[in-house]
Amino acid sequence: MIRRLFFVCVLGLSVSLSYFAQAQVVASDGNAVITKQEFTAALQRTPDKLKRLAAQDLGERYALINALIIERKLAAEADKLDVDDEAYWELLFSLLDV
Repeated sequence: MIRRLFFVCVLGLSVSLSYFAQAQVVASDGNAVITKQEFTAALQRTPDKLKRLAAQDLGERYALINALIIERKLAAEADKLDVDDEAYWELLFSLLDV
């Protein structure tokens, strides 16, 4: 469930490179960047229980940010795949739990 939640969050967080240049970066790892606006949008889609856990525990906050970074990296790798590539369909079906 959490995997789906963050996948949905990341799907809703598409931005251009020019936007990154102007936006305040909250977290980054290599080319995976999460801006303040994206983080805010992700939090709005996060269930209240997870928000409360993250607010109370530093480890939970790191886990939330880490999940967003991981999803951003997975999305970047998925963008490299072509629909004619078998790996594309394997990734899609695994994300959909089909």
